[in-house]
Amino acid sequence: MATVFKYRGGYRAEARDASGHVVTRQFCLGEHAEAKLWAADNEADKTSEHAPELGGPTQVNLAQALAHYATLYTVTKRGAVQELNRIGHYLQAAGLQPLRLGSDDAGKAALIQWQPEDIEKRVSEGWKAHLNARREHSARTYAFIGKLACMRVSAIRRTHIDELFATMVLDGLSPSTIQKEVALLKSLFNTAMTAWYWTKFSNPCLGVKLGGSEHRFVRLTKAEYGRLYAALEQCDNPWFWPLVDTAIFLTARRKSLLKLRWSDLDLEGRCAVLYKTKTITVTVPLSRRVVELLSKLPRDPSGKVFPMTPNAVKCAWDGVRKKANLPQLQFRDLRHLGGTYYARLVRNAHVLRQILGHQTIYMAEVYINMTEED
Repeated sequence: MATVFKYRGGYRAEARDASGHVVTRQFCLGEHAEAKLWAADNEADKTSEHAPELGGPTQVNLAQALAHYATLYTVTKRGAVQELNRIGHYLQAAGLQPLRLGSDDAGKAALIQWQPEDIEKRVSEGWKAHLNARREHSARTYAFIGKLACMRVSAIRRTHIDELFATMVLDGLSPSTIQKEVALLKSLFNTAMTAWYWTKFSNPCLGVKLGGSEHRFVRLTKAEYGRLYAALEQCDNPWFWPLVDTAIFLTARRKSLLKLRWSDLDLEGRCAVLYKTKTITVTVPLSRRVVELLSKLPRDPSGKVFPMTPNAVKCAWDGVRKKANLPQLQFRDLRHLGGTYYARLVRNAHVLRQILGHQTIYMAEVYINMTEED
């Protein structure tokens, strides 16, 4: 039977494992509750067919649990890069190496460890200053994340999640950023309870209201459209203004367009295959405007329709919106412009959903910004 008793200035917990052997663990003086929980967990294991993953919530800290979660689940997600960035804050705070998305020898998605200082060496001084300013602005949030990262998962309570939420609000972080941070932890804890056999663990995020992401409302006047295209004509890169025009009238993401190859296009049949991830694709129709535009593009030896890097697109876009005096217009907003344009022409919601390449009408509506004038 599991027991806990004082031993050498602290507590010793004893339990019998599935084979009948006595297993012990030493705890500090203030960790009586943790010792009892560990003993109960290990005593329960001998009547269970499945041992808890990672030894259970008393055996690992939050950073270690997140690293394991990233290896099993994050790597397969569409938003893997963004989620790995959030997980990286916990790993670095706990002295673990951050993870990034890469490829294995077979070309399949895999996680790779990297040293933060390697990235620091390659970025410009201006970008370093930008990163340092962001870190300073959210210093309290990073400090609290560091505290959580080193805590045993079993010690994390609802009050800790509420404090994280409040700290992020006080640091001025957006509702969307806060939502994604808490959603990550909530998903981790739910996974541990259902798939990792953490039977005596309850989700500390239970009851925390995540709220909804703020939908962007994007609309340009005729004068603003004129300034945008006038600025695009001044761009030296021959692929950039066609990229922007295609982003609007194909309502496609930058990432999907940069992956687009000539082999993915059927200009005669007026359709294209867009890659949402390495394995998930969607076939979308091409408007006559997009077909005419793409048919005039030069063919790059790489086979890509738009042979540009994400950083090149970012730099070119920053220059264009500055010249056009549209500092708030983001590249992702171009999908809103295209969605609203097609909504004015198409009266059938299902046809509109197909044009925009969404699985549901609700998702299509997110990119449609109509006004009373419409």
